[in-house]
Formats: sequence, structure tokens, C-alpha cells
Amino acid sequence: MSEGLSTDDLTSYNSLASRCNYFAAAGTALCIPSYRKCKPYIVQTNDTCSSLQSAFGISYAQLTSWNPSLGPKCSNIASYVGYVICSSNPGGTWVDPNPTNTTTTARPSDPPLWTTTLIPMGAYPIATYVASSVGTPYGNLTRLDCDTYVTAPILTNYTGNGTTSFACQDVVAQYGVTMDELLEWNPSLNGLNPCVMANNTQYCVATYAPVSPGIVGACVETDVAPPGYDCNRFMANYGLDQARFSLWNPDVGAACQNFKVGTHYCIAVAHYKQPGMWFFPRNNNIGHWNLTQAHWNRHNIKLQLIRLSK
Repeated sequence: MSEGLSTDDLTSYNSLASRCNYFAAAGTALCIPSYRKCKPYIVQTNDTCSSLQSAFGISYAQLTSWNPSLGPKCSNIASYVGYVICSSNPGGTWVDPNPTNTTTTARPSDPPLWTTTLIPMGAYPIATYVASSVGTPYGNLTRLDCDTYVTAPILTNYTGNGTTSFACQDVVAQYGVTMDELLEWNPSLNGLNPCVMANNTQYCVATYAPVSPGIVGACVETDVAPPGYDCNRFMANYGLDQARFSLWNPDVGAACQNFKVGTHYCIAVAHYKQPGMWFFPRNNNIGHWNLTQAHWNRHNIKLQLIRLSK
């Protein structure tokens, strides 16, 4: 007890009988290993592992690892009453024999997560409402045999936030028809001053869609220029540049100065594939098909499949 050894260590390192039965006579030299010295404790009658843990301020794992003879779940503690066990780590707390010098360095501050000012939502462009012709009613008594219809409001300028209009005068200006023709084809607009179209209603703006004069003979597809588009926006829909578009549609002029809304223009010619388009062959009995480009046609996106010559 005075040497700081548990009963188990004393008997083990001196080859004594278990629990000191037939203990060595007085004056006999005993081995006292310093690396097994600990703070000794004599087990009392009412001791339990739980009470010892609380008394020593240690965990169950520490108590049983320092005193393995207590058995699983301290099942042998009752048989150790009167014997010495360790209440601290045998050999003392471990000390690094070769400690390294450490210095404390201030941790650098993190960079800011956000370094810019958010743009207020009000500063972004407002989406322009463009009416769809799908499922919308026709104006009262409007002709039903027209080639081209518009649904109010019409797009008058696709740039920026876009501009829309209900005014009859804007329809007349875009499609190159007269006010008398517009009123004749759409009797419900007669007598309105100013003349304005009803929301989400279709009106006839052309009994036929004119074809741009002089279209190249190899043309295999045309499309009508929709309201609000200029030449550049129309060409961009089909991946065409000014030179090629003017070559296929000479009447528009070299600078597209004669471009007109509501007119058919050539957008594809035989054996020419716009950049980014797919071409895939079929068997010789069927011929070849060329998927040109998904494009906007009077408010509806469609995929045009053009059959080329065998």
C-alpha cells in the first residue's frame, strides 16, 4: 500500500500466490516496479464500480483497464474487498520525452463571403408579356380564311424590355396593310376611336402572306417574319449571317433595308446545313432528311424536318 502498487501487481511481479496467500517473510526483498506505481485504494465492502468512478472522477474504461482483474462489468469487485487497486494510471500520466516547441500563430481571417452589392430586383428588365395564339378566340366577325393572324397585344420591339401594343395603327405599320383593309377583315374594330384590339383576341392581318421576290431557286423552306422582329433578330433565329440571308432573299437588300414583317423569306436551301444543325442519313429507299433548326414561328416553337432529294 505504501509503495503505491496494487495487490495484483505486487503478486505478479514477485511470483507470489494469488491475493498474497503465503506472503513472503519479513525482510524478504520484493520487486517494486516504478512504472506500475499508482495511487492505491483499498476496496471497501459497499464499493461498486459506479461509486468508485464517481469517487475517483474517472471513467469505467479507465478503472477496468488499470485493474483488469475486476473482470467484465466489474463482476469480481466483491471478491476484492480488502485488497489494493489503482485509482490512477499506473506509472503516472504519460509525458512526451521529446516534446516539440510549439508556437501559437494567429489564424488569418477568412476572406469575406460576398464582395459585391446585390442589384435590386427592380433594376432588372421586366418580362414583356407576349400573347399566344394557341386557343385564343377570334375577333367578332373576323375573317377565318386569312393566312396570317395576330393576337393582341403584338410585339413591336423585341429589344430591351420589349414593347407591346394594342393599337390598330401599329398592326397596319408592321404588316404594310391599310387601315381600311384591317377594318374590312375585322369588323369588330370598326367604330372604335382610337382603334385598339381586345386583349388575347386574334385578328386577321393578311389574307395571304407575300413571298419576298427573287427568292433563290434552291430554297426548301420559308418562314414569315413575325411582328416586332427586325432583320437581325429574324436571321439569328436560323443561324444565318447577313451575306447568306441576302443571297437567298435578294429583295431585302445587302443591308436588309427592305425587310418587312409578315413576308415569307427563305431560311433553308438544299444541301446547306446551318451551323449546329444535325444531319443524319436514312436508307437509300427513303432518302435523306435534314433536321434544320428549332425556330419561332408565329409564337410557336416547332422543329422543321426537311426532306432533301435522293
